[in-house]
Order: sequence, then C-alpha cells, then structure tokens
Amino acid sequence: MTVSRPAWAIAVACLLGGIALLYALLSNRATILITSAPPGAMVSVNDRYAGLTPVTVPHLPPGKHLVKLTKHAYAPQSRAVDVARGRSEVHFELRSEARGKLKVTSEPSEAEVYLDGRLVGATPITLSVLESGSHDVRVQKDHFIPWQASVAVADAEKALHAPLKAKMEDYYLAAIQSNPRDLSNYSELCHYYVTQGRWDDAMNMLQKAIALAASPEQRSSDDLRRFRQEIEKIYFGQFDYGGLDAVKELRPKLEAALESAIESNPRNLQCYEILSSVYKRTGRPEKAFEVFQRGIKALPADAELRVLLGKEYQKRRRNAEAVECFKQALALNPASFDAHYFLAQSYRDLGQRREALDELQVALKHCPDSASRMNTYVSLATVQNYLGQYREAIESWKAAIKLQPYKEVANSWQLQIAYLHLRLGERAAAHKIASDILSTATSTSLKTQAERLLLWGK
Repeated sequence: MTVSRPAWAIAVACLLGGIALLYALLSNRATILITSAPPGAMVSVNDRYAGLTPVTVPHLPPGKHLVKLTKHAYAPQSRAVDVARGRSEVHFELRSEARGKLKVTSEPSEAEVYLDGRLVGATPITLSVLESGSHDVRVQKDHFIPWQASVAVADAEKALHAPLKAKMEDYYLAAIQSNPRDLSNYSELCHYYVTQGRWDDAMNMLQKAIALAASPEQRSSDDLRRFRQEIEKIYFGQFDYGGLDAVKELRPKLEAALESAIESNPRNLQCYEILSSVYKRTGRPEKAFEVFQRGIKALPADAELRVLLGKEYQKRRRNAEAVECFKQALALNPASFDAHYFLAQSYRDLGQRREALDELQVALKHCPDSASRMNTYVSLATVQNYLGQYREAIESWKAAIKLQPYKEVANSWQLQIAYLHLRLGERAAAHKIASDILSTATSTSLKTQAERLLLWGK
C-alpha cells in the first residue's frame, strides 16, 4: 500500500501539531513539592494518592488544589493550595492526636486560655491535650492579673481552676520597680493602659518594653514571645478596647512607636522583626521589605537579619534574591546553620541540586541540635534522590532514622529506603524492609504502602 504525498503531508502535520499541543500543555503545568514535619505522611492531591512526604507532584494545572495529609498518631490536615506555573512548595506542621483531656475553669469565667503559648479558647473549656506530659497553661482576662501554671497531663482528664485577681496600675508599677528586667510586667501594664483608653501611656510603656526586648537575654525567652503576641493583639484588635474605630486610631500610634524605637536604637533587631510582621499582615509587603533593608543597613554585621530577609524572599518564590541574602549571611557568619540550610532550599527550588547538595553537607557540620541534624539528613536524602545518587540517599535516610524517636515515622522512612533499593534493582532488600514493616507497623496507611511495594516489586 502506498500513501500519496498529500496524505503523507497531512499525517506529518497532524503529528507535529499533536507534539506542539502536548508541549504547550506540559509547559503550562505546575510541580509542587509537599513536605511535612515529621515527614512520612500519606499525601493525596484532589483525593488522589500522591505518595509519602516529602513528595513531588508534577503535571498539575495552575490553580487551587486540595492537599490532604494523614499520618498515624497525628491529626489529619487538609489545605487548598494555590499553585502557580513552575515549581512551588507547601509545608505542613503535623500535630499529634489528642491523648489526654484538661478541663480549665476560672473565676471570673470567660477568660482566655493559652496552652503552650497558643490561644485555645475561653473558660470554662475542656481541652484535648495533644501529647501527654507537662504543658504550660496561661489564663488571662482584661483587668485581671494573668494566671499560669505547668501541669502534667496523662491519658485521663485533669481539672485546673484559675482564681484571677484584679490588676491595677500600682501593682505593675511596683513590679517594674522591683524587677526592671522582667519584660512581662511592661507588656501587662501596656495592655492595661490600652483597655483603659490611656493610649499615650500605653505607647510610652511599649517603647520601654521594646528597649528591654533588645537585650541579649530576651532574644529567645517566653516573655519576648508573649510580648510580640501582645503587640499583635493590640494592633489587630484581638481584645475589646473600644471597637473598630479605636483599632484604626491606635494602629498609627503603634507603628509610630515602633518607628520611634528604631530611630532611638537602630540596632534593636526586635523592632525590625515586629514592624515588618505588622506591614506584611496588613498587605504592605514592600514596606516590610523596606524595614528589613533598613535593618541590614543599621546592623551590617548581623547575619540573622539577612537570613530572615532571605526567608521572606523564599516565601515569595524570589529564590535568586534569597540566595544572595543567604550568601551575605554566610560571609558574616560561615558557621550559620540556618543560612546553609535555607540556601540549600533556594538552590533546590532553582533546580541547582548539586549546589543544594553541597550546602546541606556543610549544614550538617553546624547543626545546633539533633532535630536540625535529622531534618538536614532528610533534605539531603531528597536531593540525592533527585540526582540519582540512590546509594547515598539510602545512607542519609539511615542516618535520619537513627535520630528519629517515633517508630512510625522511622518506618515511613524505611519505606523510602525500600523504594530506593527497587530503583537499584535490589528487590530482595526492598521486600525485606516491606515485610518487616508489615509485621511491626501499627499504621494502616504504612501497611498499605508496604503491601503496594511488595506487589510493585514482583
């Protein structure tokens, strides 16, 4: 059978057109990297199974996609993720499922309850505590002295009653005079002045608190964290002090107080962080960037500020600029773990995986704790997998497993090793790992994954 020239030409044209259409469709697709802490969570995208975190899901159309994560002993999470064309990343912080219960009451009632620094409701309330063990409970209400305690919660229900005492200006002034280095007293007095409508006094006390917050001993304290929460609560009207009009009137005063604090002490890192956070949350990202740039000029030798700016660039997928920030931070502090670690992330997102690999290997030398070392090994294994360094990735997963205290997480990482063995053609090793998981794992999802691996590897 012969094909006429016109028919042949038409067939070729159709084929080329189909290839062009396929290329156009693929080039308009998005790829998303889904990670979690801890890793090893089962991922579904638009109700379709995608793998275990960390996992890369390719060929998605740009737009919103429903991402769900499930993991044994952790509460399931779902999020609508807006994916743009190209490569993006989404991270989930998984919370352990409830184990114990804590009933909190107060006199008077309707007081805010904070569990481990997080607002969880108002009294009376029964909390499903995330993990058994010791937890910090803080109960507070306008015009009353905050009450706090550390309580041990087991699997059973425990009751806690907070008798609140009315707070007065003289109480906090005396407390400040007695202990002028206690940041919490300044924060509480500022809160009191705001509730009384004494805004100038509140801003004056706020500036004193900001000055104290700049001291080195405050940089990682719980009081500093609560102080920053207090500023956000005032700024966003998260407690009753006069309605929306009052909030609108007080916001410029608060911004001016922060700006004034920067002018009086340009080396106060906390001011730059707080003010930039305010600008970001009110839809003024360029103002936030400008604050960071001012901070870098005022603190030219501060590597941490450059790391923070780099992370802001990362969130906006401006990874080339993030790389420059992290490099500047490393020029100031070559031993900065955060700079090496986040530089590796930017390199990875830019497709420069060998550079990412190099930075992660350096980061391993500067890990401040075992958790950082474990996460670095996980990132290292992921990059090595991308580069086809399957043997090296296996060793990185093994190193991470040694640092992982949770058996189910370790089992999920063992599955990653099993898949790598399959890529290397080592079916016996992969099947042994899957069989071990089937016999020891309690997670249904892990067992399902192990069964699939056994079937896939046959």
